[in-house]
Amino acid sequence: MTGFFERSRATTYRGMVISVDEVIYRTPSGDDVSREIVRHMGAVVVVPYDLGHVYLIRQFRAATGDYLLELPAGKRDVDDEPPEVTAVRECLEEVGVEPGRVELIHRFWNSPGFCDELTLLYVALDLEQRARSPQGPEEQDAEIVRMPLNDALSMVDNGDITDAKTIIGLYGLDRWHRRGSRREGDGRAGTRGVDHVGLSVLDLSASQAFFEDCLGWKLVGERPDYPAAFVSDGTTMVTLWQVANPDSAVRFDRRSNVGLHHLALRVSSQADLHALFHAAEKWPGVAVEFGPELSGPGPKQHAMVYEPGGNRIELAYDPRISTT
Repeated sequence: MTGFFERSRATTYRGMVISVDEVIYRTPSGDDVSREIVRHMGAVVVVPYDLGHVYLIRQFRAATGDYLLELPAGKRDVDDEPPEVTAVRECLEEVGVEPGRVELIHRFWNSPGFCDELTLLYVALDLEQRARSPQGPEEQDAEIVRMPLNDALSMVDNGDITDAKTIIGLYGLDRWHRRGSRREGDGRAGTRGVDHVGLSVLDLSASQAFFEDCLGWKLVGERPDYPAAFVSDGTTMVTLWQVANPDSAVRFDRRSNVGLHHLALRVSSQADLHALFHAAEKWPGVAVEFGPELSGPGPKQHAMVYEPGGNRIELAYDPRISTT
């Protein structure tokens, strides 16, 4: 198969962000065709991902005349700057978080019919809060939005998020997340992780407040007739079920009863482990078993508390595991 080859190229416009070239190509049939190509330096888009949540920025876009909800992104306009460094810089400038690490999960051509812009998609992990340094009036005016990944995907589905790179980034993160737990290879039916964990609790309102107000989870469902409350951090759902008679309920003894030994919740950084533990130890009705320490020889670190409903909760950070 004979391909296309470039015969000539001339720049017809040069601006601050883009230039336009007129390119003459010889086609496989031997004809010459002219194409206008927008030249662009390329970009990065970043999905800051933390405890099942993503960070987005709502900012004015002059080309649309409206505000769009987007992932942080930016041009590769610093000479010789590695793209992963650009990704970290954009997170700091736009949403005020500094990633401990970034991972390339995709690359895509934005509009290959007329433009050579190539965008690199990164997931940003182990986030630390920092002061923003917005660049330009749009970023200075912008609103930072943190939400569960599932809520952001729902906004894509219902048309509230319409920015292309953000749609690609959110679906790319979801796909990357699912790859980490998928069973491969032998063709047999298999499970796909935990759907939810159900806990019997002594005081439904106290346990619900602990998960929502102390740990930052969100109420996603209820069973008033039981009563029960369903809460989620955007990755895992826990269902809380009120025991019928708290005064006569038997507390669980993990050494003599068969059942849930403890519920382990993964966190994305050592800083998050300490922050959540300190919030939990001050929470009404919480009993502390031990504070942050190495689990065995390490490097995993964990802490253990009893939430107000009597269930044993472990907070765990393992630097060897990608927190998705």
